[in-house]
Amino acid sequence: MLVFCLKLRIRDLEISPEEIRRTEPLIGRLRYTPSPHQGRDGRGALHCLLMPADKNATTPLVELHHAKITIDHRGIRIEGKEDEWRRKERTTYDQVLWCRPYVGHVRVTHE
Repeated sequence: MLVFCLKLRIRDLEISPEEIRRTEPLIGRLRYTPSPHQGRDGRGALHCLLMPADKNATTPLVELHHAKITIDHRGIRIEGKEDEWRRKERTTYDQVLWCRPYVGHVRVTHE
C-alpha cells in the first residue's frame, strides 16, 4: 500500500506536534509481514517495512521490529523497535509511525 508516513519519535524522544507538522512526510510502500526468522532472532514475529515508492529500491526507509499496527478512521499507527547501526554496534529505539493512504501521482526519479 502506498502511504504518507510520519515518524513520531526520534531516538526514543517524542516529537512535538508543531515539529511533526513541519516535517516532510515520507512517501513509500508499506509492508507488514511475518519475520523470516519467525521471532527466533529475538526481534519479534512481525515486522514492518516502509520501502521507497520506486519499486526497484531494496533499502527500506524505515524498518520496525516487534511491530504492532492499529487502524482507525484517521490513519494507521505502527509501533515497534527501530535499529540504528554504527559500524557493528546496534542501538534499538522505540518508534511510532503514523501513516495514511496516499492517493495521487508519485514522481519516481532514477539515479
